[in-house]
Amino acid sequence: MSHLKYLSTFKCIGGRCEDNCCIGWDVDIDQHTFLKYQKIKEPEMKNLFKKHIHINEASDQPHINYAFATLTSNKKCSFLDEKHLCKIHKNLGESYLSNVCATFPRIANRIDREIEHSATVSCPEIARLLLLNADAMFWEPDLSREAPPIITYAIDQKSKSFVGKPLSKLKQIRDRCLEITLDTQMTFEKRLVQLSEFVLSIENSGEQGLSKNRTFDEMSNQIVKALLKMGTTDSKRFNDFLHLTSKGELKKGYLKYDRFIQEHPHMLPNLFGNHIVKNLFPFSEGNDTVDALRLLLCRFLIIKRHFILLASLDLLEESSGVAYLQSFSKVIEHHKYFESKMLEMLMQNQISVKTLMHSLEVK
Repeated sequence: MSHLKYLSTFKCIGGRCEDNCCIGWDVDIDQHTFLKYQKIKEPEMKNLFKKHIHINEASDQPHINYAFATLTSNKKCSFLDEKHLCKIHKNLGESYLSNVCATFPRIANRIDREIEHSATVSCPEIARLLLLNADAMFWEPDLSREAPPIITYAIDQKSKSFVGKPLSKLKQIRDRCLEITLDTQMTFEKRLVQLSEFVLSIENSGEQGLSKNRTFDEMSNQIVKALLKMGTTDSKRFNDFLHLTSKGELKKGYLKYDRFIQEHPHMLPNLFGNHIVKNLFPFSEGNDTVDALRLLLCRFLIIKRHFILLASLDLLEESSGVAYLQSFSKVIEHHKYFESKMLEMLMQNQISVKTLMHSLEVK
């Protein structure tokens, strides 16, 4: 097993968290943990479990979502106390947390027999450790002998069904994508162009039809509008950023954005590098590798536009940059329709990968 270096020092900060993972999301309970709850004799916890834990009739993965915990009217987990600490953890111990609660924000994938650990940036503490450290994306051996209870992706590259297909070289392709993304010799936009060219070459994915050139302003504006149309869930933090960016002006922000990126050269590469690792990019989104590429470029165009608009208001700083990327990740990574709706919009408007590539730097 191995993990990315930023996980070495990660520790949940509990009630001090600015964007608690137990607020705003469904809280899944696996079957094993649910059965443990049924055996609790302590009166207070027994009553709480009876009142707030219910079997999920739509469960499709018993080791993840066999049951669920109810949320309060303001979408907090019913087991959070007044200090935003978990009553289950406090009264019964860590061993009584569900698989989801015990592992979040960690992500475990298995390639052949090797398990790799990364994490989601939707956790504020992970966001800081990943985005503010130059060596965050280095691999380290993981000495834990226990297999994680949830494996997000499990791929056997030697599977007969993958013979002659790109998935037979998943790790080689994924690692090349990561190498390009973290290459400090190029601007990040040029890295994304090179990454796009590499992904398109994997399956000889030459797109058919005309490639319409769009400026960054035109393309990013269209993508942001598509995001707003599909909704941004109930994330107050992200919606606050949307409100701020609506007051900005692109022309005033370009130079300040460039200066910020020069001063924080690892922020965006680490964000997208982590995406490549935890999502086994370009194999986990859409119908094919080109869809996964389209979605990655859309993410960047949204982020760059919002960063420039924040910069135009003198609001793009290290802390606000990290907070924006964390809230962006929390919205996008857990959005029910981002993937399908964004791909649908691109198809309807005949927006090709080359169109997205062209818009990366063209002002």
